[in-house]
Amino acid sequence: MKRYILIAVLIAFAASVLIPVGPAMADTGPDTCDIISAIACRNLYEDGDWLIAVHYNIAWDDENDYPDSPSDDNFLIQFMNISGSITMAATSPYPYYNNGYSEGVASFYFTPDQVNILGLTWDTQYKLRLTTILGWVSPIVKYDYTLSDTDYCPSDDQDDNRGYLKTWVIDSAQSIATDWGLSTALTTVSIVTVLSETGEVYFLRVIPGLRHLCPDLFSLNIFCPVVPADPGTAPDPFSDRSEYDGTWIGDAIDVLGQLSEGNATLMINAIAMGIIIVLMIFSKMWLPQKTARPGMLLGLYTLPIGCDLHFTEYAVVGFVALCYTIFVAMVLFFNRG
Repeated sequence: MKRYILIAVLIAFAASVLIPVGPAMADTGPDTCDIISAIACRNLYEDGDWLIAVHYNIAWDDENDYPDSPSDDNFLIQFMNISGSITMAATSPYPYYNNGYSEGVASFYFTPDQVNILGLTWDTQYKLRLTTILGWVSPIVKYDYTLSDTDYCPSDDQDDNRGYLKTWVIDSAQSIATDWGLSTALTTVSIVTVLSETGEVYFLRVIPGLRHLCPDLFSLNIFCPVVPADPGTAPDPFSDRSEYDGTWIGDAIDVLGQLSEGNATLMINAIAMGIIIVLMIFSKMWLPQKTARPGMLLGLYTLPIGCDLHFTEYAVVGFVALCYTIFVAMVLFFNRG
């Protein structure tokens, strides 16, 4: 008899381990399962990409009815074809606040290749579905939202799409902050409304890559200095000598430009350096004092003035200053002049 009892116990234990058990049913589904708004933008990061973002609300009237399990275990957000028969992409709510229930945002990003593979067409009435996962509650709770013309950004320009997305995110952030009982999810920097620290943390998670898709939503970008991508493209202050047009100086500059194939600045600096060097050699060899100081004094006064008048470059002045420093060091420490 004991043997049969032991066998029965073993069979019951094996069944409890091996037979899968579905998720526990909630008493009731949510009282609110709604997609508040949606937006479709393109060309945000590269030509041909798409972003579909969704602002949803999952709520129960009684706070005690909220489930203990997070929303990403129980809900699904789908991007579907026009008839709603094919799911082209799916995601889950992000359980950041209140286990992911209440208001929130989710998104779908498609690269240009994915857009082509899926055959997506702009201004098409695709469906967005917010639904409970099969087996969690019965009957299934779902809400279908159809994208309309007003949900699509009316322009294909990148700046227009980024501005359209920024407005939508700010509106959604304000609504979510109110629903969550926060003071705000936004802040103001240099008279520009951007996401607050809390807003950044949340929206960077629910819209991956948002910092690249819409940089103006982030305070860091307000203070970033604009640096030329290629230093060679920076404007050359020595190339603008328009104040000498029509004078003999301007004519001389034009001649030097022709002789140097357009690089008059190089010719001017070479001539200036040549005059200084010749004067230094002449004064050192033929003047009674046998010193190079007259040439040095000429460079000391003329080169800075030449910079101010857009004739000589700062690099030339720096080189001459280095030579002067070496010369002074030799005089002071090695008694050579």
